[in-house]
Amino acid sequence: FNHALVCRKIGCRHGRFMLFPCLIALQANNQGLSADELLLNAQKLYPTNKSKALECCSLGVELAEREESKRLLANLLYTKAQIFDHYAEYDSSFVCYQKCVPLFLAVSDSLLAAKCFINLGVTHYYYGRYDSALTSYARASDCLRNSRDTLLSAKVFNNLGLVNKSLGNYTEAIINFQNVISLLDNTSHELNRANAYFNIGIFYWEQRNLKEALYNLTFATQIYERVDSKEDMANAFNNLGLVYSNMFDSVKAIAYFDKSIEISRLIGNKNTLASALVNKTASLKSKENLPAVIELLHEALKLYEQTNYRLGTFVCYSNLCKQYALDGQNHKAIESARKALEIKDIDKPVIYVAESYLVLASTFYAMRNYGQASHFFDKYVQLKDSVFSLKINEQITEIQTRYETEKKEVMLQNLQQKLEISDLQLKSEKRRIQFVLLIAFMVFVSTVVFIVLYIQKRKSYLALVQQNIKLAKSDMENEQRLISQTMTLVDTETKEPESSLSPEHRAELLHNLMVAMEKDKSFLIDSLTITDLARKLNSNRNYLSQIINEHFKTNFNNFINEYRIRETRKMLLSKEFSNLTIEGIAQTVGFNSKASFNTAFKKFTGVTPSFFRDNSQKFNNEEFRVMKAVS
Repeated sequence: FNHALVCRKIGCRHGRFMLFPCLIALQANNQGLSADELLLNAQKLYPTNKSKALECCSLGVELAEREESKRLLANLLYTKAQIFDHYAEYDSSFVCYQKCVPLFLAVSDSLLAAKCFINLGVTHYYYGRYDSALTSYARASDCLRNSRDTLLSAKVFNNLGLVNKSLGNYTEAIINFQNVISLLDNTSHELNRANAYFNIGIFYWEQRNLKEALYNLTFATQIYERVDSKEDMANAFNNLGLVYSNMFDSVKAIAYFDKSIEISRLIGNKNTLASALVNKTASLKSKENLPAVIELLHEALKLYEQTNYRLGTFVCYSNLCKQYALDGQNHKAIESARKALEIKDIDKPVIYVAESYLVLASTFYAMRNYGQASHFFDKYVQLKDSVFSLKINEQITEIQTRYETEKKEVMLQNLQQKLEISDLQLKSEKRRIQFVLLIAFMVFVSTVVFIVLYIQKRKSYLALVQQNIKLAKSDMENEQRLISQTMTLVDTETKEPESSLSPEHRAELLHNLMVAMEKDKSFLIDSLTITDLARKLNSNRNYLSQIINEHFKTNFNNFINEYRIRETRKMLLSKEFSNLTIEGIAQTVGFNSKASFNTAFKKFTGVTPSFFRDNSQKFNNEEFRVMKAVS
C-alpha cells in the first residue's frame, strides 16, 4: 500500500495578542511599495517567513487589480500558490492556480500557464479525479506545443504515466515513462530521469517482472545517491525492499527497509517512515518476532495519525488485529479490528476488510461468544464470495453480449451486401468481374472483422485469466493465514447428532466445516458425498446441508466443486504440477469425469482449463500503486 503521499504540516496557533502587533508591523514595513516590489519581497521571503510572504502577495494583488495589470496579477497569484505548496497547503494552492491560469493565457505566457495546469493535475490526481487530471495535463501539453522546455514536457509525460497506470492503461503508461527518459537523455536533469526509471521499475514490479523492476529501481537509486536526494533514496530503498520481499529474500528486504527507515527518520519524512515500518513487518514472519512486529505497527500507526493519513491508519489497525489474534490477545485484536472498520471516507482494500471480519469471527469463537462469531463469519463469507461472483458474472455477461451483438451486425451487413452483389450480376454480364472482385473484397472485410472480434473475445478471456490468477494468488496467500488463524477440529469421537441445530452447534459446525475445507482439504477426496463429510464433522447430512445452503447460498455439489476449482487454479499455476495433464489434475482434485470437470471449471472461472493453462504464464501480476509526486 506504498502510495505517493502529499504531507500536510500542522502550523502552530498563536494568541490574538501576539498576532495583532505583528500584522501592524508587516503593514508598516510594506507601506508604499509597488506591486512589483511586493512580488519580489514575497518570492524572497516565502521559504523562511510564510506570513510576511502572504502579506506581500495580498497587498500586491490589491495594487495589481487597481492597475488592471493581468500579467502582474497572474504572477502574484502564482507566487501565492507556490507559497501554499511550500507549506503543503495544497487545497489553497489549487484555488490560486485556478485563478491565475486564465490570466497567463490572456497575456500569452504559455510556459507559466503550463506549470499551472501541471500543478492542477497533480492535485486532481491526489484526490483520485483521474479524468480531470488527464484534462489538465492535455491542456499543459497544448501550452508546451512550441516550447523547448524539455524538463516541463518530461514532467507532463511523467504525470500522464502515473494517471494512466492508475487507470489500468498500462501500455500508455510505459510509453509515457519512456518518453520522459528519451526527452531527458544527455541532459543535466538527472533527478527527473531517475524518477522515470523509478516509475518504470514500479510498473514492472506490479507486473511481477521482478528482474526488470530490480534493474530500473537500482538504476534510479544510484542516481538518487549520486545527487544526494535523501527523500527519493528513502522511497527507493523502501520499494527495493518490496521487490526482494517478492523474491522471498527476506534478509535483503529487511536490509533495504532498514535503510529507508534510517533516512526517513533523519529527514523527518513520516509517511515514508511509516510505510517502511509496515513493509518490514511483513518480512518478520516467525512467531518469535510478534512483539517486534506489534511495536513497529504501533509506531507506524502513530505516524499515520500525525499526518492524518486514514488509509495508512486503517492498514495498521487491520494488521494489528491479526498480530494480536496470533499472540492470543483476543480483546486487543477485537478492539483493533473495530477501530479499523470504523474509519470512514476512505476506499478500504476489500482483502483487509474481509480479514478483519475473519479475525473477529475466530477471536469471538475462541472466547466462546458463538453469536458474534457467527455474525462476523457471515460478513466475511458475504464479502469474499459476493465480490468474486459479481465481478466474474458481470464480465462474462458483458463479453458475451458484446460479442454476440457485434457478430450479428456483421452477419447482417454481409448478407445485405451479398444480395446487392447478386442483383447487380443479373443486370449486367459485362460487370461480372467487378462484382466478383467486390464479393472477394467483402469476404475479406468480413474475415477481418471476424478476426478482430475473435481477438477482442480472446483479450476478454485473457482478462478473465488474469483475474483468476489474482484470485488464485490471493487464495495461496490467504491459505497460510487461514491455517494459522483457524482452531483445530473439536474431538471427533462418535456422538449422536442433536435433534435441533442450536447457535453454539451452528457456529461449531461452521468452524469445523471451514477447517475441513481450508486446512484439511477434504474436497480432494474422490467421490466425496455429503454423508461422508457430515460423518467426518461429527454431524449429519441434514445439518450440513442446512449450513451450506444458509451460509454459502449454494448446494453441496457446487460448494465442493468451487473448492476443487480453486485448488485446480493453483495447481495449473504451479511448476510443481506442470508434468500432469489437465485430466490428471482433475482426478487429483477429486473429479471422476473430465466432462464434469470442464463444465465446473468454465462455470466458476469463465474459461476452459486448457485455455487457462496455455495463457496463465502471460500474466503473473497483482495490483499495487506507487505514485512519484512531481516537485
